[in-house]
Amino acid sequence: MANFSGPNPGLTELNARGKRRQAEMERKTIMAKAGQRRELAGRPRGPRFALIRRIVRVIRGGGD
Repeated sequence: MANFSGPNPGLTELNARGKRRQAEMERKTIMAKAGQRRELAGRPRGPRFALIRRIVRVIRGGGD
């Protein structure tokens, strides 16, 4: 993944970390889009339900 034989090993490490973070963000946006599609398919709407879902999402997302 990251080769430390180059002139600046820290840079490759940083780059790898950035790529991993970007991949994580992409996965989150994909998950969010899937969630929106599911919500559009006849789930109970309203501020209370949205708030509950947000809290649940935060609790689930806080694990990692």
